[in-house]
Amino acid sequence: MFGRTIAAFAVTFVILGGVLAVSLSTGYTRSLAKWSSTRLESLEDAARSVLSARRSGTIDQAYHLPTDIPVFIYDENRVLVASNRGIGRRRDEESVELIPVTSAGETIGYFAAGTAHFRSDAANTALLDSLIRAALFGAIAALGAASISAVILSRSLANPAAVVSSGIDRFARGELKYRIPVHGTREITRIARAANLMAERLSDERALRGQWAQDITHDLRTPIASVRARIEALSDGVVQPNGPLFSSLLEELDRVENLIEGLEELTRLEAPEIEPTVAAFCARSFVDNLVNRFDAQGRDRGLTITTQIGTDTVVGDENLLYRAVSNVLGNAVRYAEQDGKIAVTVRDDDEGSLVIVSNTGPVIPENELGHVFDRLFRGEYGRNSPGSGLGLTIAQRIVALHHGSIGITSNREDGTSVTIRLPRSVFKE
Repeated sequence: MFGRTIAAFAVTFVILGGVLAVSLSTGYTRSLAKWSSTRLESLEDAARSVLSARRSGTIDQAYHLPTDIPVFIYDENRVLVASNRGIGRRRDEESVELIPVTSAGETIGYFAAGTAHFRSDAANTALLDSLIRAALFGAIAALGAASISAVILSRSLANPAAVVSSGIDRFARGELKYRIPVHGTREITRIARAANLMAERLSDERALRGQWAQDITHDLRTPIASVRARIEALSDGVVQPNGPLFSSLLEELDRVENLIEGLEELTRLEAPEIEPTVAAFCARSFVDNLVNRFDAQGRDRGLTITTQIGTDTVVGDENLLYRAVSNVLGNAVRYAEQDGKIAVTVRDDDEGSLVIVSNTGPVIPENELGHVFDRLFRGEYGRNSPGSGLGLTIAQRIVALHHGSIGITSNREDGTSVTIRLPRSVFKE
């Protein structure tokens, strides 16, 4: 990048120098033309003064003519009357063009002059030489200053870019704990921040994958070890086949199957190509179907499920949202206290729709609230209960597909509440 920046500056210098050279040459040519025109006018004025004086008889040869070029003045009959080379006929006047001299619209004579050169005058020559030296010195000084500035500026651009490039290479080699220093131009700093954020997320994903792999291994090993031990006991004749034994084996297999299904569903939901099928659907029917699904389970535990519908429609993918809210409601039914209460509320606010599921029961510890949406997380009250530990993670992913948010609060006064916010403005109904 440094070499290319210097090359770009060099090309710019060459173009700028060419433009300046053309501009100076054009200006010099025009200045000489203007000088020649002015000099010719001054000669005409001098000739007019001489001729007017002679016609009035006030002077004989009282004139002041320039000496750097031949000047010849003629009367109206083209007779030489004055010259800075003498009155006698000279070879100088043979090849010159006669220029009329007028006064009050009348031609009173003519004059002729040799070719005027700016450098013919010593003062003009000194001035021009001085200007040329000053221009050359200024050009050399400007080129030097510009070169130094180009090198400094190129390094200020190239060095931060090289640091960012080196940092990204380190990320590619797996050094995700490294952070790129953020300095340089606005574009470079934006790239550095984005690269650091990418590394941070990759590091989090790596840690999450490792933890997830450990959790999956643990969650699979426990039921499989249990099934293996019981089958070995059957094979060795330690226990006899019976209904409760087979029921417990089926429960362990169901646990494994639920975990596999949950992982499969979460993998599908996290695929980048998945898009929710968004439409407006009836809020009342949506909630009634959810409550009916858990009605029997709630009655078995003496739970009272109430609903409050404050809107007619909800905008989103009904099937995906049904899956998300059913996971939340299932947790509420599972962890609510015996003979407790569950409330399902759907209403609108200024930004969209709110779905709130609340239940009475044990308070989730403060240190666990920030992890309840993590994959396979099972808190203090969930370790010995059925479930895969993926329900809330799946719900969070579905809400994210709707560009919404999901949060949880838990305290002794109000119980536990999960709030899903679905922004209506993101989708066209």
